[in-house]
Amino acid sequence: MKRVMILGAGKCGRGFIPRFLHDVNLCFCDKDEALIQSLNKQNSYQIHFFNDRPALTINYEECCVFGSEKAHEALITADILCISIDCSNYADIAVQLNEWIKEREFPLIILFFENAVNAGEKLLVHLDQAAANNCVLLNAGVFTTTENAEGLDMISQDLDYLPIQNSGLILPLKGITRIDDFTSLMKRKLYTYNCLSAVICYLGYLKHYEWLAEAANDAQIHEKLMILLPEMNQRLADYFQLPLGEQQQFAKNALIKFSDPYLKDPISRNARNVSRKLGSDERLYKPLQLLHDGGRDVLLETIAAACVYDFYEETHQGIALLNQFSYTDEECVKIKAYYESFILQQPPANA
Repeated sequence: MKRVMILGAGKCGRGFIPRFLHDVNLCFCDKDEALIQSLNKQNSYQIHFFNDRPALTINYEECCVFGSEKAHEALITADILCISIDCSNYADIAVQLNEWIKEREFPLIILFFENAVNAGEKLLVHLDQAAANNCVLLNAGVFTTTENAEGLDMISQDLDYLPIQNSGLILPLKGITRIDDFTSLMKRKLYTYNCLSAVICYLGYLKHYEWLAEAANDAQIHEKLMILLPEMNQRLADYFQLPLGEQQQFAKNALIKFSDPYLKDPISRNARNVSRKLGSDERLYKPLQLLHDGGRDVLLETIAAACVYDFYEETHQGIALLNQFSYTDEECVKIKAYYESFILQQPPANA
């Protein structure tokens, strides 16, 4: 029986990854001591679903706090390490991983379950040569929404789709889809799923919606999406050298997900970290550079709404955030005009 450690016992770590594991000895590891204590008081929990799909019972063998001797021993003997902690934390965990991985007698397979392109490379830059030579890094994709339920239980979207970078390795995972050009898939997800989510959540924030599905089903926001999508799909199909119909279905699947009223996906979760999401290879800037027609205005309006969110909810820089990025003067003028009109309106209800 293969030994699998999941580093990051949060929403993805407990609610998504375990449903694909087959015949394994499972260990959860997290820096949250209170969470690990709670998990250690039992040896199973359930994943419920937003629809009527029966709940799954997830059994596990042990839990440990990252950095502890117990975690050290578990990682030394693990066959696979699944990481879902956000790439911004990789520098911190690399200090321990560099020491522990070098002690192993056989290479460690590390699977990355992050909302990022090339998450494995983001850890690799923090690993020393000895550790890097004793592990195999594979990226996986997460298209499924998962939230906390009562106690340790989770509630999730009924979507068992797990694309994994094709390596030829035999993995103790069921129902996976092996992808040859994984980087292109994750970039397409970023420029499609994440772009559409940004339009919905930031414009929805201005209208005081709490849930993503509420905003996605708003008539005015839906109209803007219909303005954006035709050209965006064509440009992305050209960019990734795909049949137009394949990209159109990809975007349609995203809208079906975001519009599903059973998925309780909060706007606050999708809207956070504005300064990262306005970056030059991110969900709004890159599609903006590909567009030439009416869809550009929808994205410029969305960027302005994101700056409003930042002004009230995060760094309070607002429109000044644009000074950090490479938007053109013409783009900045339009974004600023939208921003000023939004700011003049009544502030969001929770501001």
